[in-house]
Amino acid sequence: MAGQAVSAANVNAAFISRTADSTTTGKIGLLNPDTDSIPELQLFLNHIIEVLGLLTSAADLVFDDPDYLTNGMSVTEALDALDAELAAVNAAFTGIFGTSNEWTGNQKFSGTVDYGFFNDTVTTGADQVLAVPSKIIVRLQNGTLTSVSGIESPAATRLLVLLNDTGAALVIKDFDTVNAAAGEYIRTGVNNDITMQDQSALLLIYDETAALWQIVGGSGSGGSGSGGGTALNFRAPVNDGAVLDEDSGLPVFSFESGLLQKITGLVQVPDSYNPGFQPYIRIPSYCASADNHAYIVRATLIKPTLQAISDTTNVRTNTSSDFGLAGSGILETRDVFLTSVAGEINSVAVLAGDYIKLEIIRTTAAGVEATADSKVLHESIGVFFS
Repeated sequence: MAGQAVSAANVNAAFISRTADSTTTGKIGLLNPDTDSIPELQLFLNHIIEVLGLLTSAADLVFDDPDYLTNGMSVTEALDALDAELAAVNAAFTGIFGTSNEWTGNQKFSGTVDYGFFNDTVTTGADQVLAVPSKIIVRLQNGTLTSVSGIESPAATRLLVLLNDTGAALVIKDFDTVNAAAGEYIRTGVNNDITMQDQSALLLIYDETAALWQIVGGSGSGGSGSGGGTALNFRAPVNDGAVLDEDSGLPVFSFESGLLQKITGLVQVPDSYNPGFQPYIRIPSYCASADNHAYIVRATLIKPTLQAISDTTNVRTNTSSDFGLAGSGILETRDVFLTSVAGEINSVAVLAGDYIKLEIIRTTAAGVEATADSKVLHESIGVFFS
């Protein structure tokens, strides 16, 4: 419908059978319309305009000005006179479909809607901010792009589908205030970065009120950073171990302030694991102090039948984002990746059946050293492999 012209040539065919006889009942006299036939002609024209989709109701008459139709007009004169009004209608509707508009009523599309793709082949490297999308679907295709820290702010609330077509896993940074600016942040929904596997997709919406992008869904392994949780039963080592305690009737590990205390556990990679996915551990913690605290996670890969349980050849260390942001005593969770974005520890691929030895250590680094003991819920720590 957009851009369709309505002119004398369009409507002339509709009336061709009615011009031969201007006196027969039911015919409209266009050659020499009399006074009584003018309203009928006006109404009929509006019915045609309505069918073309240019009016919402035939009652919305636009050709009722006697300056357009007068007694004695010929067909050509009448239709030429109407062209001016029809041109105005065309201009109005071309403007509606050719510019940005706010639709206040409910709209129904009976056919399919072609949104179109934008193929981003130029964004490359790490910690990148994507340009404001020109299409609703953006396909990321540069093979050297490794992480996305933000997306430029659009003019209004909008949906966006991101497709990872880079040929490798791609990290989406959660609320990266270092590499992105206000209005460009992405909220992953898991309080940590997530990994998009190759050929997976993410659905995002820009929240004008919060001035950031929210991930609302995804597909492909790791697309939404959820599922596949395995609860672990951690233990405190004899030396430098956290203290198994109780709080509010729940068993907790208590990490003393200023000490590098830790807890340890062992998890086997499930048979359902898809090689290349970036597994992560979810830590539930809180602290009586309003200061921030954080944990170091050390993951050691053990290949059964090949390595001893004490082997430390393949180790990867990562630090959680800060706890304590929600306030004193508030339970928070943080996700910490156990492997590289390629699903490797020390460049060795993690495979189904492997074991990963895990250590959670309270860090004493400046800025995240709360003055009170921090607590981690016992038997509530989960590891995610999908």
